[in-house]
Amino acid sequence: MQKILVLSGKKQSGKTSACNYIHGYVLREVGVFKDFGVHPDNGDLVVPTMQRTAGGTIEETKGFFSFGEDRVLTEPYYVEFAQKQIWQYIKRYSFGDALKRNIINLYGVSVDQCYGTNDQKDTETAITWKDITKVMGLGKTRKIMKSMGLPHSVNRSGDKEDPINRYLTARQLMQVYGTDICRTIDPDCWFRCTMNNVLGEKVPIAIIEDARFPNEIDGVDSLANAYDIDVKTIRCERDLFGDTHHSETALDDYENFDLRIPHECELDEKHELILAALREWGWV
Repeated sequence: MQKILVLSGKKQSGKTSACNYIHGYVLREVGVFKDFGVHPDNGDLVVPTMQRTAGGTIEETKGFFSFGEDRVLTEPYYVEFAQKQIWQYIKRYSFGDALKRNIINLYGVSVDQCYGTNDQKDTETAITWKDITKVMGLGKTRKIMKSMGLPHSVNRSGDKEDPINRYLTARQLMQVYGTDICRTIDPDCWFRCTMNNVLGEKVPIAIIEDARFPNEIDGVDSLANAYDIDVKTIRCERDLFGDTHHSETALDDYENFDLRIPHECELDEKHELILAALREWGWV
């Protein structure tokens, strides 16, 4: 039976570090990694590796390991390694991967802007809010800007440029294009694309890292009987930014999670809760 874990939470809530921890645990158990840890600051997986010293000898050290789609897009050797060593046991998926591929291919946004650090995601694209008005209209666009906590109207003193002329950051473009445009056309567009991959590839443990809407979680649940899959959900409740865009708030009142990680949990506490749940479910 295929196991599908759906992670949800707001930006920087700890979804990626949770995904990395589960990968590390599973891959250590099957012998891919000798050991693993999760970096307390950035949530990256830390694993033993070998390094050649200045004197020419080989010594063991530690290095970061990533499972992100950015590696699939930019590192062919990673894909070859993952097919042999990782994806036969566990694989990370994301409802946002198809969105990010679209953004990269259609609008000239870089891989780093979509998959990099917070600072990289917050760099400007070539798309302005005025461009968004061509699709959403002026009033709706200003309303979206307001929901993101952005300046959204002309300063009455007349000494500032209309914010509608400002450029969207990569993060803002992903939110607006993915939610306010594409999901308005079809709320299931990103869900359908992702689940076609998950069900088609049949990886034993599939982790979908970024559920943001009830229809995504309910949609995965609805497939359980038809496809003989075991579905579990985890909610990371930490909220650092108070972003009120719909993509950040749509699950605020959703209750059907199998595990909730409280806001105040430290990294080690979070991992203990996750491991206890995985054992209870019979997944590890």
